[in-house]
Amino acid sequence: MTEQNKPNHIHNDACGTNPGGAEDLAFPGAVQNGFIWMPADGSDHFYAEAGQDTLYLPTLDATRLRDSLTLYDADLAMRINLQGRAQFFDEGGLPRASGGELRVGAAKLIFFGLRAIQLG
Repeated sequence: MTEQNKPNHIHNDACGTNPGGAEDLAFPGAVQNGFIWMPADGSDHFYAEAGQDTLYLPTLDATRLRDSLTLYDADLAMRINLQGRAQFFDEGGLPRASGGELRVGAAKLIFFGLRAIQLG
């Protein structure tokens, strides 16, 4: 990760895990932040706000991401570069924020306003 893309704060799902599969909520704020999601403990929500918030998925590769991702806006496309960074684009090729959900086994992450996902 370059200094330019480095988040100011990282929120770690593993640190905020609730026993019994309760939901975790993450609101990163209006600066460049990140959220590390570990798909093991039930449902979580990530509400990205102003800034370039990134969702980190250390346990997924590009194939698993494509298989488990549902975008709420069907007009958006996802591109993944060679460094494992996924971004969303509109029909004109412009970067856009997206909402959607990831399902990995019994775990689910619902996200809104997300601009990028970093794999592995």
